[in-house]
Amino acid sequence: MIKHVIFDLDGTLLDTMSDMLLALNLTTKKIFPKRRMHHFKKTDGVFLYGNGQNVLVSRALKILGVEDAQIKEEFKNTFYQIYEEKSNTLSKPYPYVIDTLLELKRRGINCYILSNKPIKILSRAVNKYFTSALIIDFLGYTGEVHKKPDPFCFLPLKEKYSLKEEECLYVGDSLVDYQFAKNTNMHLCMVMYGYESKQNLDALDNAFFIRKMNKLPQVIDYIDSYVKIK
Repeated sequence: MIKHVIFDLDGTLLDTMSDMLLALNLTTKKIFPKRRMHHFKKTDGVFLYGNGQNVLVSRALKILGVEDAQIKEEFKNTFYQIYEEKSNTLSKPYPYVIDTLLELKRRGINCYILSNKPIKILSRAVNKYFTSALIIDFLGYTGEVHKKPDPFCFLPLKEKYSLKEEECLYVGDSLVDYQFAKNTNMHLCMVMYGYESKQNLDALDNAFFIRKMNKLPQVIDYIDSYVKIK
């Protein structure tokens, strides 16, 4: 029986790509004011997401062709500053997200967020787009070593709320989310509208897949019915 649903944020609950692209392009203009550089757009986005902002910035620098270590560090620090200022400017929940959270609440299912996003930015996002009635608690990256797909990043939630893996469903969009759920032995549902490439998603198995968030209750019904039959 599924009693708890744990969500990824970027690419799963919120479409944050526009804010990321805005911060990348503003950073590029600031670091290279006199050079014509690559302008990041949504078609680049699928290659930039997946394992937090450090990986995103590293991939962006590779696209820009930057190899100088000092410039890389300056770019990274500038990006973090600009993204912190601009985050939650253009972001928005995906279709059916709020309605689905309301339905899960009606069913008595507890919802949480577990993200690799820095906790300060994550906290602002959760407070802006969701209420404590819909999202009971959330965890983001605090600078410590544990990040998804490391299963240890799940421990604070698990211990605080006495969660049992067999009663949890993890919902995400990336290969990192997929591996994290496998590492923790939670049930897994992958959304197909996020930032992972379709080719990568097609290669995965042992997971549920949904094209719209409002299909999530059906996944929960299926898992619960299977558990009862079993």
